[in-house]
Amino acid sequence: MERIISSLIFFMVYNTTFAQHTIEGNVFDAKTNEAIVWANIVLYQNQNVIKGVITSEDGIFTIDNVLEGEYKLKVSFIGYKTIELPIAIPVKDTNMLSIKLETDATILEDVVIQAELTTVQHKSDRKIINIGKDLLATGAGAGEILNQLPSITVDETNNISLRGDQNIKILVNGRNSSLPNDRLLQQIPSEAIDKIEIINNPSAKYQAEGLSGVINIITKKSYLKGGYINISLGAGTGDKPRHNGNLNASYTTNKVKVFTDYSYYKGYYELDSTNEEERQNLSFFTDLNRLNTWESPAYVKGGVDYYIDSTNTISGFIEFSKFRYSSLDANKTEQRLNSIPTSPTLLNVMTIDNGGGQNTNYNLNYRKEFDKSNHYFEIDANFSISPFNSDVDQKTTGDRIEGTRIEDLKSDSNILTMSADYYNSNDHRTWEFGLRGDFRDLNEIQRVVVTNPNITNINADYFYNDEIYALYGVLDKNIGKFKVKMGLRGEYTNIRLSANESIMSYDYTNLFPSLSSSYEKNGHNFSLSYSRRISRPNFWWISNTTNQINQYSQFRGNPDLRPEYSNKIEFSYSKDFKGFNLNSSLFLNGKENTIRFFNTIEGNNRIISPQNIGNSTIYGLELYSKFKFANWWNVNLNATYYLGKYNNIQFLNNETFSQDYRINNTFKPFDDFSIQANITIAPRRTSPQEELGGITYINLAFRKDILKKKGSITLRTNDIFNSRLNSAIGDVNGFTFNRRFISPSSRYLYLTLKYNFKFGNNNLANKNRQRKRREYTKRS
Repeated sequence: MERIISSLIFFMVYNTTFAQHTIEGNVFDAKTNEAIVWANIVLYQNQNVIKGVITSEDGIFTIDNVLEGEYKLKVSFIGYKTIELPIAIPVKDTNMLSIKLETDATILEDVVIQAELTTVQHKSDRKIINIGKDLLATGAGAGEILNQLPSITVDETNNISLRGDQNIKILVNGRNSSLPNDRLLQQIPSEAIDKIEIINNPSAKYQAEGLSGVINIITKKSYLKGGYINISLGAGTGDKPRHNGNLNASYTTNKVKVFTDYSYYKGYYELDSTNEEERQNLSFFTDLNRLNTWESPAYVKGGVDYYIDSTNTISGFIEFSKFRYSSLDANKTEQRLNSIPTSPTLLNVMTIDNGGGQNTNYNLNYRKEFDKSNHYFEIDANFSISPFNSDVDQKTTGDRIEGTRIEDLKSDSNILTMSADYYNSNDHRTWEFGLRGDFRDLNEIQRVVVTNPNITNINADYFYNDEIYALYGVLDKNIGKFKVKMGLRGEYTNIRLSANESIMSYDYTNLFPSLSSSYEKNGHNFSLSYSRRISRPNFWWISNTTNQINQYSQFRGNPDLRPEYSNKIEFSYSKDFKGFNLNSSLFLNGKENTIRFFNTIEGNNRIISPQNIGNSTIYGLELYSKFKFANWWNVNLNATYYLGKYNNIQFLNNETFSQDYRINNTFKPFDDFSIQANITIAPRRTSPQEELGGITYINLAFRKDILKKKGSITLRTNDIFNSRLNSAIGDVNGFTFNRRFISPSSRYLYLTLKYNFKFGNNNLANKNRQRKRREYTKRS
């Protein structure tokens, strides 16, 4: 395996010096002269596809790194006649094209055109993944897509990491969801995703929250008059139900667009583990079986866009989501002395019933355009209400030993966000300005009764309020062959927390600069970016809450926790070669007041608590390449390496290292049939308090188009060899632990059926409006 990996990396860094050129142009309607957004541009040579791109919001496209020669350029968009243009690449560096498309009624009866394969575009401050019709576009939720993308890892319970860090801001069409990241990924149907932006160094226009960066999930949109309906149903194998359903519909006229989305999802996760751990007065062996089930019985969103006239638009939507979950932990514990049992085995059973809540979100937006989409002013208001509840019943039994713990938790969260944005762009520069206010109120009541054997009542009332005011400005300018984007964001934060008799209040002001630049010459693309980010401790982290995980482990909040800051620098290089391309990134992330969930031993309890552990530095290298071995076989290779250094000597490891390799193979033996095999290799890695064993697993999928390509059937199998067995050994304050765990639910079959159709007048709508992608801060 080491020889294979070395060979692959050698191919990715291979260089060549052929003279290369750029094709640029714009696509617009032949009658109205309006720019056509997301038109498909494909460059051919001798019937072979060289490269494919889509037009931007201004109808502009760019094809870089083209060798001299004779080509054909195919331009298509639903509702228009497809055209092919002969292209001869001369000695000059730039070829400017102006392409007019004429409407074609016969095409309007076809389904929406979508690229066959997922493609990755590398910009100075982000990666843009255009989701195709391969395995990445199938499955029960967005987690299956994200887990196969560069730099991202999603585990069985939808915990997501970007470059090894779970401190991520996830946006949907620029908005922050009301759900936590794991539940959000369960809610979004993969068939509804058009693009995913991975923004490691966001500009100042984005909220500064999220140390590792921002992931923006962009859903598909319809610009056709008339109606469009997309239906998807899926079901999987397993001991518990695993299925989903999605319905997306819209109807558009020249003046109004009405849309609605509905999704349902149910799944489960099972974990078997064995632990050997030491405490101050004993050691023990535990055998744990955990079963979590979650269900989203309703995620509904409905809204309307009303075009008052050619420059004024008012929009609104209402979003409602409901979710529930349950958990069952059966933990058998055997106390030991020198590996010999010293007391009866204890059985600890913890159940969570009636867990769940709902969120109702109201949004109103007004936009004034001065020069189409290149010059506008927009104001936006968003209000959400999110009640939540959970009941925990925990029992410990053994010979002459019995204890119980009953917990009732209820919370209510109200969040108001108001913002205003100004945008002005031309061929030479772009100005962006904006201001924003976030206001959040959270009330939480916790009632706990512990019997062990005496009865103890624990009552806690929490009242949390925070206010964040922000102002930003961004300038994007071309300076010769350099593209420079600079910005500055100021944020004022005020936090108040009342927990029973204690009151905590503090405020702070921060400046968050951002800078990125890019340069291209002879097909070589270079970019350098910098940003400063923040991670504000959430309510649970700073409250004095203590939650009993089992009879030997607790979670404890830390009221003294302070925000974590990061300064991120990244250098990227990319180039297209004949038959493959190379994209590489080298980055450094310097953190101040680093927050880690730190383990300590107090008596016979392991205390898990977030702590500020000082400064740390993360170094990373990412390599991504795409190979085309044949017309029917494509391979994507991604390799990542992360090295962390911590200045706190109490850790088991003051230096951490991890590496990850992913090989995605796509085979298309027939026009309407495709196969995809994805291999993930994660060798042994270290964290500050433990060492994790290596893991390798393979996913496989088959897809068949049906009903004249208006529908499809996809069969997917996860972890076909059931090889996601992991282990961890570590040290907590000198006391060792050894864990082995496997998820029996990680191997399963999943069948997805999909169908879409249109109705009504399918002429092109005159408005190709796209609201500013914004983000909201919510909690459920």
